[in-house]
Amino acid sequence: MGAETEVQINIQNSGTYAIRWQSKTNIPPQMKLAGLREASLQVGAQSSMALVYELTPPRRGRFEFGQVAVRFLSRWNLVWCETRAGEADTVKVYPNMRRAREAELKALGARSLVSSHRKNIMAR
Repeated sequence: MGAETEVQINIQNSGTYAIRWQSKTNIPPQMKLAGLREASLQVGAQSSMALVYELTPPRRGRFEFGQVAVRFLSRWNLVWCETRAGEADTVKVYPNMRRAREAELKALGARSLVSSHRKNIMAR
């Protein structure tokens, strides 16, 4: 929550020729996207590639992610074919525990600094 989170979409081409494709991710409208929502890639034959982007959830809760819209050129590069890939999924967002722990450590440090300062004053 409130921190950028990396999202990775893995593309695997197990065919015998390279595929040029375009994708558009279906993210919840409340999420803040760092980067572009659309991507164009060329995946070589018998290889894989990853599409990586970052999202920032605004609050905790459940968010619905849809399928990825994909367009790819036909084998002879004559027409664009459209399909959807992956599965729609629900993601649970929890509070950023790392940020809460850092705030707690800062508070403990400030408290110990104040108490040591008090001890030095009382010792005088």
